[in-house]
Amino acid sequence: MKVIKILLSIILFIAVQQAQGQSSSLNVGINYMTRLQSAKANIRMPEYIGASVGYELSIIQPFSVEFGMAVGQYSQTVGYEEYQHTRCALRGFAFSPYVAPTFYLPLGNWENTLLLRNELAYSFQKLTKNDNKDEMFDTFKCPKSQLVYQVGIGYRHMFSENVSMTAVVNYSTFNFLRGSDGKDFKTSTPFSVIIKLGWHI
Repeated sequence: MKVIKILLSIILFIAVQQAQGQSSSLNVGINYMTRLQSAKANIRMPEYIGASVGYELSIIQPFSVEFGMAVGQYSQTVGYEEYQHTRCALRGFAFSPYVAPTFYLPLGNWENTLLLRNELAYSFQKLTKNDNKDEMFDTFKCPKSQLVYQVGIGYRHMFSENVSMTAVVNYSTFNFLRGSDGKDFKTSTPFSVIIKLGWHI
């Protein structure tokens, strides 16, 4: 019984000490996703540009979980000579609720931390523009929804007790089209960057 009390006291002491280093926060961020294309191809890189808002709940240092939603626009432009036109454009809108568990590693103190972030989102998509679709995009399908996973490493700096900035570089599974017409242009966006401002409560 005495051993159990000692263990519980140690756990409680550690939890209190850990909780002093990290707080929950309201985050507002921007997100850019893309991929590199072949230099020989007359193709613009697929892009997603969006914004997000989330609440990051500090469970117990160094773990937290962020709950939020993101909105943004994706686009792709190509100009293959085989299609006998110089421009085919596709554009759409995505809305994505997400949950993002995060592990923090302090660099000496909690003012500067490295982090490992995992994000699982469910993206709802709507195609808003499809130029030349009979010649270019007719063999593709634009999904109305999909699961999207991102994993990345980043850095957070605390400017004060209440304000922080976070930058994360991710690998993302987001791909706004499905299918293939035999041409080697892609619409997946594996490279992702997130920059967030946080207000700590």
